[in-house]
Amino acid sequence: MSATSAAAEAAIDRDARRTIAFVNGAHFLDHYVMLILPTAVLAMGSDFGASYGTLMGLAFLGALVYGFASLPVGWVADRISKRNLMTLFLLSAGIATAATSFAGTQTGLMLMLAAIGAAAAIYHPVGGALLAENAGPRVGRVVGVNGVWGNAGVACAPLVTGAITDAAGWRLAFVVPGIACVALGIAHHLFAPRASHAGGGRRATTAAPIPLDVAKRAFAINMVSQAAGGLVFASLPLLLPKLLDERVPWAAGSETLIGALAFIVTMIGATAQLIIGYRIDRLALKRVFLPLAFLLTPSIALLSVAQGLGAILCATGAIFAIFGQVTANETLVARYVAPAWRARAYSVRYFITFLAGSLAPRLIGDLHNATGAVTASVLVLLGCAGVMFVCAVLFPLRAEEVAAPQAAPAAAAPAPAARPAAE
Repeated sequence: MSATSAAAEAAIDRDARRTIAFVNGAHFLDHYVMLILPTAVLAMGSDFGASYGTLMGLAFLGALVYGFASLPVGWVADRISKRNLMTLFLLSAGIATAATSFAGTQTGLMLMLAAIGAAAAIYHPVGGALLAENAGPRVGRVVGVNGVWGNAGVACAPLVTGAITDAAGWRLAFVVPGIACVALGIAHHLFAPRASHAGGGRRATTAAPIPLDVAKRAFAINMVSQAAGGLVFASLPLLLPKLLDERVPWAAGSETLIGALAFIVTMIGATAQLIIGYRIDRLALKRVFLPLAFLLTPSIALLSVAQGLGAILCATGAIFAIFGQVTANETLVARYVAPAWRARAYSVRYFITFLAGSLAPRLIGDLHNATGAVTASVLVLLGCAGVMFVCAVLFPLRAEEVAAPQAAPAAAAPAPAARPAAE
């Protein structure tokens, strides 16, 4: 390799790493802003004259918008700059989050939460496509690290929200992350690379093609699993602060302590994405789906009755399993779908996941109002975990999914990609 080509490849690598760094930071904030309410709501009842269940139910519209808006984003991202869409996400999410602090009525709060959902919907189809374009052969590892950043946002939301709410009130708990989003959006506009580089200048990968009938079966099974998993993934972080408040007597009544416990549980669970990310590049997907589904079902079953430390341990196991599933699902799209179609494929995947997840706030709120506890919601999630386990059993086991690295010039044009087998 000449000095000129080596320098060009190094520049592409730097651009890829910088793009991935911004995508990781955006992932943190995307999940953070969507999970401010579950902890802040513990201190909002007197301002709005409403119960926990009623206020949680107000997040339904935002969650619904989060699901529906993700569908067209992928189509838009394939036609205009993904970089500009990422900047738009950060700026609009920051403004909407900060503006939520001014809500004075239940209707106003519901509309501001919907605005956050609409802005946050931009991230996943765009971020997923940018990761796949810049990851090189170790897409599973890059996706796993990115997942840890997202789950760090899930974990930090109750911790920081609880601390700010206890110290200065729930309104400031929306202002601070809103400012952080705007600041990262400005930095992204100024410093993010102007172009993505497929493969990030690293060694290319090849894998044997998956037969069309197998690909269709895999996508169909995965979409069913995504629908069930979307509700579990959305519900567990929403439920966690209230579950800890009800099941852990020594933490009840302290938003700071509840937030700290939720942070610890979520961050331990988040290690699943890092572990799976580092292993999945050498594994067929079924060998990942099945053990995680096997862990999820008993964890949620025990969570329905566990108290104290038992509840904390069961919640950790359930979150570990569902977060690990996310990395496997991201990798499935990267392995099965041609680059030109990835943003659209990711948008369909997130549409199904987030649309199912949009039911979570209403489900939790209505069942809590009806029963006065979180147990009924946990039992619904147990049914979803059972569906996911059946899907994992039925998922095809194909050794040719795992790509083998092969040397390829950084500037070489990619081979023509076939339309994805299952759109």
